[in-house]
This record gives sequence, C-alpha cells and structure tokens, in this order.
Amino acid sequence: MRVIFYRAKSKFDYRDFKGAIDDYEKLNYLKNFKDQIFYNIAIAQFIDFNYQDAINNFSKSIEYDEDDSYAYLYRGNSKFKINDYFGALEDYSKSIEFNNKSNIIALNNRGVSNFKLRNYKSALEDFKKSLKINPRNYSTLYNKSLTHFEMKEIKKACIDLKKSIKLGKEVFEDEYLKICY
Repeated sequence: MRVIFYRAKSKFDYRDFKGAIDDYEKLNYLKNFKDQIFYNIAIAQFIDFNYQDAINNFSKSIEYDEDDSYAYLYRGNSKFKINDYFGALEDYSKSIEFNNKSNIIALNNRGVSNFKLRNYKSALEDFKKSLKINPRNYSTLYNKSLTHFEMKEIKKACIDLKKSIKLGKEVFEDEYLKICY
C-alpha cells in the first residue's frame, strides 16, 4: 500500500503523470485516503492538460473533503482552462470561503474570470482585495490595469502598469507604451 503510494508520488515528481495516475487508481479502495488520491490524480491530469478528467476527480475529492480550498481552487483553474468562467467563479468563491485570509491566488483568478465575463467592477473588487494582502503582486496589478483600461480609466491603468514595472516586471513596458503614450 505505502509502496504504491510512494511509487505514484515518485512518478508524479518525475513527470510520469500517466504512471502516477495508474498507481493512484490502484489505491482507490483505501477509504481514509480517497480525498488525497482523487486530488493527486486530478493534479496530475491538470498538469497533463487533461482538464475535463481533472474536474471530475477534483469533484470526487471534494465529495470526501467538502472544505478543501485547494481542490476548489484547482477545479476552478481547470474550468477556466476550458473557458467555463461561470463555473470557475463558483469554485474560486468556494476556495476563498474556506481560505479567505490568504487566498490571493483565488482572488486574482476570480478577478480574471470576472474580467473574462466583462464583470469589470467585480473584477476590480477582487484585484483590490488581493492587493490588500500582497501589494507587491505584479500579476494582480497588471490584471487590475487591464480592467481599468477596459473601463476607459486610462490614468488608473497607467498607474497600475507603472507599479508593475517598478516591481521588476519590465515585460509590461510595451503595454505601458501602448496604453499610456
């Protein structure tokens, strides 16, 4: 039992996702570890770009551990990858509900989902909450700037882009030049 679990973990670490999934599935009969097994299978499927199967296994993991914020986060990421932004919003919200103080990733990702759905005010709220936790998150600043741009708030977009660049992300300089000059 332990040998198969550690072998699966090793296969995962060496990016043999199909082998890891096979081994984890052999452990499916272990009731006490079902949430971890389904979660690990789903992570391997997510990394292997098999998003629909990952969604199914994250859902199974959640059935066994209903307040696992990371299962909701990654199921949301999987839904986002297949352009199910409404489903992603729901899962990011659940992830935030169960891990509300430090879940800047879920806040940022929910903001991006809102952005994709053109819910710009909600997107800005999420980006602002995320930046309260980590004001130096250049990715969130960038996403916030794009949202301001879509809302025709060019000055605010430029301020956020400038902050991103000052944090060492020169890759945003081209964007800054396009929007702000």
